[in-house]
Amino acid sequence: MARCCSRRKKVTEKTGNPKGLEKWPSAGSTTLTSDIDVNLKGERTEVAVEVFNELFKQGFPGGHSWDYEAGVVYDVNVYAVDFMHSFGGAETGEFVERFRQDEASYADENSPITDQVAVKRTVKEGKRSGQERGGISDREFGKLDQENQSEAALVKVRLYMTGNQWEAYKSSMRLPPEQQNLWQNVEQRYADYLNTMTNKIKKNAEVDLNSANQAEMTGMQVLKERAAQAAGESGDEHIDAAKQEQLIIGSSNRIYEEKLKEVALTRVELKTLIATYNDLAKPEANSTQKTLQDQEEKLISR
Repeated sequence: MARCCSRRKKVTEKTGNPKGLEKWPSAGSTTLTSDIDVNLKGERTEVAVEVFNELFKQGFPGGHSWDYEAGVVYDVNVYAVDFMHSFGGAETGEFVERFRQDEASYADENSPITDQVAVKRTVKEGKRSGQERGGISDREFGKLDQENQSEAALVKVRLYMTGNQWEAYKSSMRLPPEQQNLWQNVEQRYADYLNTMTNKIKKNAEVDLNSANQAEMTGMQVLKERAAQAAGESGDEHIDAAKQEQLIIGSSNRIYEEKLKEVALTRVELKTLIATYNDLAKPEANSTQKTLQDQEEKLISR
């Protein structure tokens, strides 16, 4: 508890916000072999993640310092507050195509592989005056958001497939010609992720990192092989394994921390824009409908 309070104090010092870090509940499985995911709550949890990772390695206050991330030592990972406040949401009256999850639909070439699913929007994040729900109200921006979410999910799928498995998976999906650019977008994002992780891994390495025969390796196997090249060999397999895991988890944590800084800035912009939008929506503001539309376009384009 003392360490948690120290982290809260550190976040307050960095942000000037006493509500920057308020809670730190864990989520997910409670089995003894499961990792521990800590979901931070507060107004500046994007900063709190980096503070936690820094203080853990320092052993602050008065604890044991570590050369490794908390995810390596105790399998503990911390996450900033996200946009998924609750499941469900408000229906928009729109429908989108979603791929079916049952294998039978893909086994029969004449069977449809998609269904029409009702679109729902969050009722909290981004909520503003005159709107029954938060989220994105513009149809085109909503469609773009759904495409981004699908591509991000498929990158995770690709990460745990070999090159050969991925090609087979793409063929089995039978996408229509107008949606074939999905695969190109996913593969570009996947390549960008591998390159970003590789650059982080080899930051302090004096060897070139490469992976042969990627057609028969998953994305994670590629990263593990590159981490092994960067870590070198000590003669102790346990130390080598820890160093390799440290390179992967440490690199992933640094990328996450960098992205969170971008998210923090975006959230400040959104908060300011929503406040302005709400002021303009007040009857006494005597604002025109065009002004409101312009303000909403700025909001949803962030």
